[in-house]
Amino acid sequence: MKLVHSFFTQPYRFTEHFTGSNLRSNITCFALSVAYAKQNGFEIELYTDNLGKKFLDFLPYDVIHTDLEGFKGIQGDTNFGIWSAGKIEAYKRMALGDVHIDGDVFIKNSCLKGFLVRDFDVMFQSHENTCIGIYNTCLNFAGCEWLYPVFRNSKKTLYNVGILCFKSQNAKDKYIAAYEALAKIIVAKGAKNLGHTNLFLEQALAIEAMGDVKIDTVLQSEDPQWEMPQYGLEHIVGHAKYQPQYMNRFLKELQEVSSSIYTALQTLDIEAIIAEYDNAKVAQPEEALPNVAQPKVEQPKVAQPEEALPNVAQPEVEQPEVAQPKVEQPEVAQPEVEQPEVAQPKVEQPEVAEDDEADDDEADDE
Repeated sequence: MKLVHSFFTQPYRFTEHFTGSNLRSNITCFALSVAYAKQNGFEIELYTDNLGKKFLDFLPYDVIHTDLEGFKGIQGDTNFGIWSAGKIEAYKRMALGDVHIDGDVFIKNSCLKGFLVRDFDVMFQSHENTCIGIYNTCLNFAGCEWLYPVFRNSKKTLYNVGILCFKSQNAKDKYIAAYEALAKIIVAKGAKNLGHTNLFLEQALAIEAMGDVKIDTVLQSEDPQWEMPQYGLEHIVGHAKYQPQYMNRFLKELQEVSSSIYTALQTLDIEAIIAEYDNAKVAQPEEALPNVAQPKVEQPKVAQPEEALPNVAQPEVEQPEVAQPKVEQPEVAQPEVEQPEVAQPKVEQPEVAEDDEADDDEADDE
């Protein structure tokens, strides 16, 4: 079992989340989340794009995948309003039994491992009954009217996906297919306020469309924020993470949990990373040329072993040459096979008689 983070940077570039202090707050959350994971013996991987790797490469992830590079989001969503689509791409790639956690989820002990032995198809963090008001408001946004008949019995179908684990491939496939299909409809209908619509989509609609699957939750109470500390879990939802009191606490905890990560975070120059990335992206066609030419440079290296092979193999080649006379000996015997051919004239002697007969015939003709 591994923990999995995802960080799709493209949506951030179109929102206030990409501005200086907010972006640093998000990176700080990722840093503290990784620090706690490593402190408690979890393997943790990251799915991101090239820019996300530049932001988070200082963190001790076991693996950083850049599979989200080139991902365009939901078709027609030019401003990446459906920002959670990047998480779906991570879900597709992570193995069954792995646990995706949001960047603002902190696992402060190993209790989570005990929850994962339960029998379930999919496990979410908790019920999200406290957010029903948000979703009801979302239904009134322009372009969302069609969702009324889809969204039923909300008290049973709202879940927080800050922690998510699939054990069933069938459940996973259903969730992803439902999310993508509904997201395309939402974008095509021109739904507004996609920030809330994201939550509605990933925490209600897609789950309801999964149908009859076995759902469990890590936390069981109606108010999970009170239950979380019992299990060493914390999830800072929404914009709370941008408030100074949270950021100050996160930095203090990070310094205590991992002083090396804390020091690396303090020296992280976010603006320089963005500038370098943007400049490199503009210059990519020019930079790609040397990459294309590199195989030509490597070809001599590939050829070198081929040139060396005859030298090494020469003794082996000479050995058959020594043996060749033995192979030729049967060829010396071939004349014995040809001797019957020499005897053929004896067989042809009767043919001479045939010529006599032919002469007699010719004589008769005369």
